[in-house]
Amino acid sequence: MTLNVIKAESGDSVKSKNYTVQANELLRKLITYDITVLINAMYELGIETDLGLKPSVKVD
Repeated sequence: MTLNVIKAESGDSVKSKNYTVQANELLRKLITYDITVLINAMYELGIETDLGLKPSVKVD
């Protein structure tokens, strides 16, 4: 099912001709899908995180 979802969202083929670039394109598709699944799960489960980020500008 996961591969079918990735194909539906980002196409079922890679556009590059070079093997290394094809591999990178496929990895990008997989990582993008994984991040999307994680973000959706965070919203559905109500998980909040600040990821250790601090604002760079103080607001008075």
